Amino acid sequence: MGNELGINTRKFEKLSHQLHQEFIEKKIKTPFNEQESQYLLQCFLGSILKTKNEKQENVSNFVKGLTIETLSISKESGLSMLSFERESSFIFKDHPHMNERIWSVLDLDSDGYCNFIEYITLLGVVTRGSTNDRLSTTFRLYDSDHDGYVDKAEAISFVEDCGELLTKISRGMLSIEEFHSLKDSVVDIFKDHNKLEMRQFKVRAMSNKCIMNTYTVLDIIFGNIVLSMENKLGTKNVFGKTLVDANGIHNLVTDAVQYIRENGMDQEGLFREASKFDDILTTQKRINAGVRLIDILNDYDGTYAIFLAADILKRYIRELREPPLTFALFEYFIAINDYKGESPEEELDMKISKLNRLFSILPYHNFEFMKFLLPFLFECGNCQVENVGERAMNVDNLSLLFAPSLLVSKKSPVQGLQVAPKIISMCINHHERVLMKKKNENTSDEIIKSLTKERNTLIINNKELQTEVIKLRKRIIELEKEAKKNKSNNNNDDNNNNNNRKD
Repeated sequence: MGNELGINTRKFEKLSHQLHQEFIEKKIKTPFNEQESQYLLQCFLGSILKTKNEKQENVSNFVKGLTIETLSISKESGLSMLSFERESSFIFKDHPHMNERIWSVLDLDSDGYCNFIEYITLLGVVTRGSTNDRLSTTFRLYDSDHDGYVDKAEAISFVEDCGELLTKISRGMLSIEEFHSLKDSVVDIFKDHNKLEMRQFKVRAMSNKCIMNTYTVLDIIFGNIVLSMENKLGTKNVFGKTLVDANGIHNLVTDAVQYIRENGMDQEGLFREASKFDDILTTQKRINAGVRLIDILNDYDGTYAIFLAADILKRYIRELREPPLTFALFEYFIAINDYKGESPEEELDMKISKLNRLFSILPYHNFEFMKFLLPFLFECGNCQVENVGERAMNVDNLSLLFAPSLLVSKKSPVQGLQVAPKIISMCINHHERVLMKKKNENTSDEIIKSLTKERNTLIINNKELQTEVIKLRKRIIELEKEAKKNKSNNNNDDNNNNNNRKD
């Protein structure tokens, strides 16, 4: 190792430990634990030193006074070892435009260098980031002239670069036909605008399969680094990721649903009775090690296996890094509870219509996940009512159980706690209408603007109503005081009259 890096192993380990301590002290927010960030830093540092040593540069002088801020690579060096995996460096050799795009998301401050903090930040976003963070990065990929806007020409250009790259290197991930389909699809987000700012782009891209698919190019480059790290450190996790990481529906989810459907839809205590905590942890570890849930369940007794499958499904959804209905849309979903109609039927229709509009702008993988889960929960709730009786896990009970995992506020886990189950119950009971895809729908940002305006009106109306209620309460208190005073005066008059009669 010493000959490769230009310094001996002991000095390398001491230097990487020192730099990692500086990184920890800066309290940089990343989704990686200390063991993982230490590993990534050593890879980053090792690649830089190896490159410098190969160029016969003085490595000893380079490491003198090196800090976590100055640990960086130039654009020229960075592009030559882009993924820090030598065997994949050929990928970008014949794609100079893609080189430039990838560098733009690495060099966050546009100073011509990528330091370790920028590097690990991008890795975190690409492999474990929220939908919102990933879309911000995707915007920078599309915005080739860095003017803060993405126009139609830039979008088509990126899809062409991306499609060409994917068809060549991804072993069939993208066929020529699919590539042309993606190219046509990306134009849809420019329905009524020639160019989009980041906010508009993110809202429209959320539900655009094309844009979410072109993000795959970052997974190809940087996803392998994290996957390699997880394999070497034994930290590979299925739990605690995002739905994008699972490509929408992980086989854990399909295995759990299939097992429950075939063996326990009418089982009393389903989703209510808990399996042993040690068994849940053991099952998680085995799943992280690559064992299919369906194979694990076969090791347990039939009834107990049903409860274990239910627990693993609940745990997987609860530990998702971002809830299926997303942090960004939480307030819009909760606001639906405040819509009022002239009759109960009209009110329900109005609320279902609003839910349908929100589901239409969910990120592609999130929509596919909910499209799989909601019919199952509906089927499960009805089967329980028909077969179990008083202790049935009906739709309302299932909603109480799943709402804290499906519809969650980023600000506080208790926000909307009473309303969320009502929204989830509506989604389950009316899943066919909620999930229905409509043609000629407004663009995503038009839907958001409309719902924002409606929500603000509801807030204003609620405030006005609250003000009227406060005024009414004050008036009631005043009337009660007046009544007491009048009663007291009447009593005094009666006493005086009685005294006069005695005299």
